[in-house]
This record gives sequence, C-alpha cells and structure tokens, in this order.
Amino acid sequence: MSQARVFVPQEALESWLTSGRAVLAGDTLALDEQRFAVAGAVRVLAEVAGGGDACSLVGRVQTSAQLEALGAEHSGTTVLLGDDAYQVIEGYALCPLAPMGSDPYGEVVRLFTRP
Repeated sequence: MSQARVFVPQEALESWLTSGRAVLAGDTLALDEQRFAVAGAVRVLAEVAGGGDACSLVGRVQTSAQLEALGAEHSGTTVLLGDDAYQVIEGYALCPLAPMGSDPYGEVVRLFTRP
C-alpha cells in the first residue's frame, strides 16, 4: 500500500510560511499540530503536445524523484517525457509523519481549508 500524501501548490505553501501558519525545517513542514515530510512535486493537468499521455500522468501527482526515475524533464509549468509534453502546477507532496487520528480525511480537510 502506498503512503498517503497531499499535494499543495507552491503558492499555498509560501502563503502559510509567510503568515506564520507553517514552519519549514529541512524537509519537514509543521502545520498546526501536524508534521509532514515534504517533497517537491507537480500536479499534471494536461498533455499538451498531442502525444497521447503514454505514461498516464494526467490527473496525477508526481514527485521530482518519480519524474527523474521516468526520465522526464521538468521546467516551470512544463514536463517533457518522450513525445509527450505536460502542463503542470508546481508544488509539494506532503506525507504525514504521524497518524492523523480516527478521521484522517476530516483532519486533512480541517488543516488545509482553515484560513
């Protein structure tokens, strides 16, 4: 079973850090009482070159390490992989470092929708 993770756009994380809501130390993010491992990632929005999305990436979140393993090139809002070019949103994949409680979905909603 894969580890649960949440994608957070770069702008959202920067806003949390600027407002003091979150603290980033190395590859660990503290948000309210919860701590997360942080990895650079992208959310793949669309294949834009007409290549057909051979790796089925559209709609998925891929970490930088996953993109590298695939042999993809990432630059800004674009990822190139073989004949495919993808439009992406840059951000981070956050993985909880401790159990989220009896209602993990509710806990994630509470954490990420609080103003």
